[in-house]
Amino acid sequence: MVLRGHRHDEASGDDDQATLKADLEERMYAALETDDLRVQMRAVFLAASRIPESICIRSLTRRLFLLRPRFRRLIVHRLRRQAHTTEPSVRADVLLNIGAILAMQGTAVCFSREEEELAYRTYFGLGADVAIRREHDVPVLREARDTLSAAMAAATHGSLRARCAQELCSVLLALKLGEEATRVIAEGVLNADSDILADVRLRLALTLLELGDIEGADRELRQVVRDDLATYEGGGHLSVIAHGQLGVLALARGDVTAACTQLRAGIFIAPCCHLNQRRGLAALARRLIEFGAGASVGVIVTALRESYSLDQIDRRAPGLVDTLSDVL
Repeated sequence: MVLRGHRHDEASGDDDQATLKADLEERMYAALETDDLRVQMRAVFLAASRIPESICIRSLTRRLFLLRPRFRRLIVHRLRRQAHTTEPSVRADVLLNIGAILAMQGTAVCFSREEEELAYRTYFGLGADVAIRREHDVPVLREARDTLSAAMAAATHGSLRARCAQELCSVLLALKLGEEATRVIAEGVLNADSDILADVRLRLALTLLELGDIEGADRELRQVVRDDLATYEGGGHLSVIAHGQLGVLALARGDVTAACTQLRAGIFIAPCCHLNQRRGLAALARRLIEFGAGASVGVIVTALRESYSLDQIDRRAPGLVDTLSDVL
């Protein structure tokens, strides 16, 4: 497959670089709003050629690359060429994009329920005929690890190192290198600016949880909520995820009251565009019901219905209304 540039895609020597980048970023965001694959592919191709450090590349690529594997190889090749020719100040960003794409390519996607796979396919616009990787591709993940390590080493400021650490941590966990993953993401937390601190710390908390450090995970999850509140008034989807995980931990130690408190706290955080990341609340509600605490969940839902419609509740906690259909 060959994507040829349009004559209007060529910039004249007098074009202001900042204006050009802003225009291409605008195309990327516009492409996110369309289902037209050719529009999306052209936007990614142009960004990879002109602004290879753009975070928009990662925003668009998962669906595109699942649907068009050959296009993925083309973009990785294009980005590698750019990494060799671009100025050092943006090389780390380009390597981060390459590493993130390779990680996406090599990491298996696992679902514990059919509903989760359906939600995943719906979110990315994937038909039932689109294959989803079920096992890790270890050679690709090792390539991703090396690329992300190089990006982290080349990063010129703390928050970029923190972003690299997030991606690298996930790859190291997939490669079963837990100790190294913990060290990398802990360094990321130390490097993170306040605007991304909660995001990076959440990755640390989930890493500790995956490795069985329940006490450490609990501590970091509570700090995620505090960090998120310091950035967003009332908290955002990161707080929702943290509350959901804290509720699961509370239920694991038999503390139904604490689990319900976390469920309530997560639901009452104002809704945002990150609907998939809020599904943990419905999962927590299911666990509470299975634990025999359906009545306690019903009290929370009754309080919710005094202020919100069922549609509004579902935006705050996607899947909750279906989960609690008997209670409602």
